Amino acid sequence: MRDTGPQGYFGVPLARCHQIFRDAYAQVSGLARTVRGPVMSAVGVDGTAEVAGEKVFVLHLIQARDPDLVGRPFFATYDERATWFSDLKPALGASRFLPR
Repeated sequence: MRDTGPQGYFGVPLARCHQIFRDAYAQVSGLARTVRGPVMSAVGVDGTAEVAGEKVFVLHLIQARDPDLVGRPFFATYDERATWFSDLKPALGASRFLPR
């Protein structure tokens, strides 16, 4: 859900979105398992995990100005109400998601 127009009608929290994806993914054949999963522009949602006792979203960049950042996992604090990347905060005490 992009932050445009009447977005509230179409918004699905990331946690719910990923669960819908996982449930659908589990029901398809191997031929259909080439999909990436939920994406917010250039940020892919890989799922959730517990890291150092903190529940987090596991994310990765699909594209970036710095090619070394592409595909590199990073973490956001889990928020079951977050619907877009701008709703998330860096996890594990970090001040930003990735180095500049």
